[in-house]
Amino acid sequence: MILAISRFRVANDKRLEVEQAFVDRPRLVENIPGFLGLEVFTNTADRASFHLLTRWTDVESFRRWHSSPAHNTSHQGIPKGLKLDPSQTELLFLEPIIGDERARAGSVLDWAAMISGFLEKSPTICYVVADRCGTVRTASAGFLSALRLRLEELADASLFSFLAEGSRDLLAALVASGECHSNTEALSFCSPSGASFNLECRLDIQPHGFALVGCAREQRTETYMETVEDLNNRLAVEIRESARRGKELECVNARLQHALDEIDNMYWHLRKIQEVLPICLECGKVKTGEGSWQTVVDYLKSNSQFLSHGYCPECYERTFAENA
Repeated sequence: MILAISRFRVANDKRLEVEQAFVDRPRLVENIPGFLGLEVFTNTADRASFHLLTRWTDVESFRRWHSSPAHNTSHQGIPKGLKLDPSQTELLFLEPIIGDERARAGSVLDWAAMISGFLEKSPTICYVVADRCGTVRTASAGFLSALRLRLEELADASLFSFLAEGSRDLLAALVASGECHSNTEALSFCSPSGASFNLECRLDIQPHGFALVGCAREQRTETYMETVEDLNNRLAVEIRESARRGKELECVNARLQHALDEIDNMYWHLRKIQEVLPICLECGKVKTGEGSWQTVVDYLKSNSQFLSHGYCPECYERTFAENA
């Protein structure tokens, strides 16, 4: 890896426009082979003096880009009418003094941009940057997800308002001390939506603010517990529904068995009539299954539901004449 440091000084009143141009740069150089990273600095003693630091895998990659049309395209946001002081323009190439041969060969990548992007988008790793009063300046996707908030809901809010009382006092004391702490601290967070989690984090305190980064370990457990609770609720519903259907089935089976018993009892007598029915040759009575004797009419009335009541023509006329 090598560093290419380009120094230039703005000779007219375009300094602020140049600063804004770097803020709004199109970031085209990021797609150039061999490019690793870029930072822009101004001299604290002379704000018109700029130092553009870029990291490359090797000098040849920088020179190919610098001499290509892509170089001019990358600077298309530079303000019109910009004047530079020729005596303050300089280009330097620096290489690290380390024993690792891979670094001199240009095979060591600059991981800062990749790690920064990973931290910003990770669903489990949380980081927050705030000023000394706790006003949130930026937060990662993981922290927003843990609090179940959008970035605009967290912007300009106080980080202390999302902390449990004990954690709020601890963080306030650490920030007030103004000292960086390498120890891991456990902070308890909660949000207006009811989300709560513990964050095991490291704290970096600077003169104008602080940053904390950590892993919301309880968040993953909470998600699992919510899933288990949902499955338990569904299982309980299925068990209740199965029990209800079981009772209905028992009732249906009982009614069916009762009907079968009635049918079986009725057809037993019909079968007996068709098979062998003891009958007296003298009086015409029949012997029942219990051993008693009944007339055929009484027996059929008692043991068959296929009989209906009525009068034959002779009995009808006789009965009608008697009742007339």
